[in-house]
Order: sequence, then C-alpha cells, then structure tokens
Amino acid sequence: MIKKFNYSTIDMLRGFAATTVFLNHYGVSSILKKLFKINSADIIASIGASYAVPLFFLISGFCIHLSQLKQNAFSGDTKLNLSTYLKRRFWRIYPCYLIILLFACAVGAINGEKISVVDFFVHVFVCQGFSVKYFNSINLVLWTISVEMLFYLLYPIWYFLRRKFGLHQALIISFLISITSWTVIILRYDVSILPTRYFILNIWGAWCFGAWLCEEIVVNEKKFLNDKIWWLIGFGLFIAFWFLSEYNWAGQITYNISIVLWAWVVVPFLSLEGKVATNNNRIINFMIKVMVVVGLSSYSLYMIHEPLMFLRNAILKSIVSENIRLLVGGFWLIATFLAAWGSYQLFEKPFLSYRSSRK
Repeated sequence: MIKKFNYSTIDMLRGFAATTVFLNHYGVSSILKKLFKINSADIIASIGASYAVPLFFLISGFCIHLSQLKQNAFSGDTKLNLSTYLKRRFWRIYPCYLIILLFACAVGAINGEKISVVDFFVHVFVCQGFSVKYFNSINLVLWTISVEMLFYLLYPIWYFLRRKFGLHQALIISFLISITSWTVIILRYDVSILPTRYFILNIWGAWCFGAWLCEEIVVNEKKFLNDKIWWLIGFGLFIAFWFLSEYNWAGQITYNISIVLWAWVVVPFLSLEGKVATNNNRIINFMIKVMVVVGLSSYSLYMIHEPLMFLRNAILKSIVSENIRLLVGGFWLIATFLAAWGSYQLFEKPFLSYRSSRK
C-alpha cells in the first residue's frame, strides 16, 4: 500500500521552476532593475538560468516513480508492464511537445528564420539533446525533453534493479554508473560541448535519487524533517557544492549535486501538503490556486515561452515608442501564462485523460 498523496505541492514546485526559467529568458530582472532599481530580482534570474532544470530533473524522478507506484496499487501487481508504461509516458509528453514544436517552427518562419529539414526531423524524433549543431536550435529549452525521454527509457532498468536488489542498492548502482560516466567524460572528452556535458548517464544517479526520495516518503513514510543525519548530509553536500564550484573540471559533479540538493527544499515543502489542503485564509488559498494552475501548465509554459518571446520580438520591431513597448512587454508576460494554461487544457489534459482511460 502507498500513502495517499496529493500532487499540489509538487505542482507548485514545478510551477516555480518553469516560472523562473521563463522570467530569466524574458529578462524580467533587468526590466525590474531598470524601472524600479530592484537588484534582488537577480536571484530569480540565477535560479532560472542555473538551478531550475536540476529541480525539474529531481521532480521528474520523483513523479515517474510515484506514477508507477500508483499504477502498481491500481493493478495489484508490483511488476512494471513495459508496454503500458511506455504508452503512458508517450501520451503524457509527446503530443504537446509536437504541437509546440510546430508552433515554434511557424514563429521562426514569421521571423524569417530558415529551419532545415534535418533540424526539423531531429526535433520531431527528440534527438536535439544529442546533437552539437541542433542542441539549442528552434526552441532553446527543448534539449531537456531529449534528456527526459531517455530518463523515461532508463527508468524500467532502475525499477528492475530496485526489485532485484532493493531500493538503496538500486540507488547506489545508479550513482556508481554516473560516477563512472563523468569520470570518463572529465578525463577523455571536452566538457564544454553541451551534449557531452548533459550526457544522460552523467546525471542518471541524481535523477534516480528523486525516485528513491519518492518511495521513502510515499511508501516508507520516512520522516526526513526530524532526521539529523539527513540535514547533516545536506549541509555537507552544500559545502561540497560551494567548494567544487570554483573548479571547471568539477562541473559534472556540481551539476549532480545541484539536482540532489533540491531534495532538501522539496522535503519541507512536501510536509506542507496537509496544511495547504486545510488552509482557510482566502488570500493564501487564492495564491495557492494560482501556483497550482501554473504548476499544472508548467510543461507547456516551459516549452511555449520561447516561441512566444520570438513572436513578441517580431511585433516589437515595428513599435518605436518606449512606453508602448513596455505595455506590450507587460501584456505579453501575462499572456504567456494564459497561453500555457490554454495549451494545458487543449493539448495536455485530453491526452492525460486518454492515458488514464487506457489503464
């Protein structure tokens, strides 16, 4: 049996990650600096630039394992049905991805961008994360979808290891594989090449840590908040991250640590789940609902904000007045969140419902 678990706090964390990426790419921190002299906005930009994707990866591992645990509870069988699993993953991620990819290509055409046939099909088959030339083409953020797809394909292997050897042993094996991978990468390859830096095995152990965390919390009901050793480990990892960040050769190590370290934010946030559900303050309830809505549409927000920014730029080319440009920018900021919600309703939710009906 698994502990009853609501997704609302996870949704809020996803919404936070997607929003920081969007605000960073939108240049909100520089706008706030210019208009209101607010320097603290750099924190949001820093999170969006460097730490939001690691949070996505940790949450991804958590949610994929949670989904499988729920599927097990539904079927009464602890075996992973590979066909069912792959179909569920496909319907969850690919239809919306393809629609937004086509939208990004259309926006590129409006801006006079020439997208090659090879580039297009590299993205159709979600291979951009493995290509130096097309890693950031068409839509800057889509490389992470390539990585996510491979995480999904590797998850059954981790699940097999978890069933055969146990939860902790499976986590250790996944980290040993990652340590071996980044050791080879550091010694033999150019770590400045993006597909090399984000090679899937380099960060597989950290992703699996999210799955491990899920089972410890949801099934084993581990009380990390009261565990002194847990917090000492977190402090030690933070010190290691701070120290190793000074060295270029340690980039593979620090990226893994940045994924894992989010667990020390996620754990206390998940502990608020019951309080979120029983809160009676209208203002707080409204803010929670907004955060959950952003979280539900975070996948669409993450992918659609880049092409919408390019569309905004095409419009701004013909506007000279600085005040009108600011108005268009402010409107576009809000419109992007609305577009992401619309994308969720039109292109994600129907396929999520279809996927659920195919259990």
